[in-house]
Amino acid sequence: MSKISVLVVDDSDLTRNIVLSQLRDLGISRVDEARDGSEALERMRTKNYGLILCDWEMPVMNGPELVNIIKREMRVQPNIVFMTSRSDWGSRTTAKQLGVADYIAKPFTKATLQSRISRFMAA
Repeated sequence: MSKISVLVVDDSDLTRNIVLSQLRDLGISRVDEARDGSEALERMRTKNYGLILCDWEMPVMNGPELVNIIKREMRVQPNIVFMTSRSDWGSRTTAKQLGVADYIAKPFTKATLQSRISRFMAA
């Protein structure tokens, strides 16, 4: 699992810290963080990530806006997983239409995170 680079994008310091800790517990050491979509894009312009774990609702630039820009402008297309408290069917449908790889409803456990991202670890 240690081979993939992950970017955790969430405006909540607490959520980012929890996810960063969970990823490190899973043996993923190449992890960066961003507070919103704009900061995430800055990081993505200087580094390629295999996986983006992204909150849906953030100030400055939200998750769907970030995904649209990544799909439109980035040469390297990472796997994107939304982490969100939105669990309604409409949000899941929107995520699928945006082309994200997966969707995790908050709060989630380390085991849930591991099962959802394990398919991306071979990259």
